[in-house]
Amino acid sequence: MGNVFRICDECRTPNAKTLTQKRKQIDPDAEIEVGCQSYCGPGLKRHLHL
Repeated sequence: MGNVFRICDECRTPNAKTLTQKRKQIDPDAEIEVGCQSYCGPGLKRHLHL
Protein backbone atom coordinates (compact mmCIF):
# COMPACT_ATOMS: atom_id res chain seq x y z
CA MET A 1 0.00 0.00 0.00
CA GLY A 2 1.44 3.37 -1.01
CA ASN A 3 1.37 6.71 0.71
CA VAL A 4 -1.70 8.93 0.56
CA PHE A 5 -1.41 12.71 0.89
CA ARG A 6 -4.62 14.62 1.63
CA ILE A 7 -4.51 18.35 0.94
CA CYS A 8 -7.31 20.73 1.88
CA ASP A 9 -7.96 23.52 -0.60
CA GLU A 10 -11.03 24.93 1.13
CA CYS A 11 -9.86 27.11 4.01
CA ARG A 12 -6.63 28.64 5.38
CA THR A 13 -4.36 26.32 3.50
CA PRO A 14 -1.10 27.00 1.72
CA ASN A 15 -1.19 27.05 -2.04
CA ALA A 16 -2.56 23.60 -2.96
CA LYS A 17 -0.70 23.54 -6.30
CA THR A 18 2.67 24.16 -4.64
CA LEU A 19 1.99 21.68 -1.87
CA THR A 20 0.91 19.04 -4.40
CA GLN A 21 4.13 19.48 -6.39
CA LYS A 22 6.25 19.22 -3.24
CA ARG A 23 4.48 16.00 -2.21
CA LYS A 24 5.05 14.53 -5.68
CA GLN A 25 8.77 15.22 -5.25
CA ILE A 26 8.74 13.36 -1.92
CA ASP A 27 6.88 10.33 -3.26
CA PRO A 28 6.07 10.27 -7.00
CA ASP A 29 3.93 7.13 -6.63
CA ALA A 30 1.75 8.46 -3.79
CA GLU A 31 -1.95 9.08 -4.15
CA ILE A 32 -2.81 12.77 -3.64
CA GLU A 33 -6.36 13.78 -2.67
CA VAL A 34 -7.20 17.49 -2.93
CA GLY A 35 -10.39 18.72 -1.27
CA CYS A 36 -11.88 19.38 2.15
CA GLN A 37 -10.53 16.81 4.62
CA SER A 38 -12.65 17.93 7.65
CA TYR A 39 -9.55 18.56 9.78
CA CYS A 40 -10.15 22.28 10.29
CA GLY A 41 -9.70 22.26 14.08
CA PRO A 42 -6.16 20.87 14.34
CA GLY A 43 -5.15 22.20 10.91
CA LEU A 44 -5.79 25.88 11.55
CA LYS A 45 -2.46 26.74 13.15
CA ARG A 46 -0.09 24.36 11.37
CA HIS A 47 -0.06 21.61 8.78
CA LEU A 48 -1.58 18.38 9.94
CA HIS A 49 0.20 15.20 8.84
CA LEU A 50 -1.37 11.85 9.70
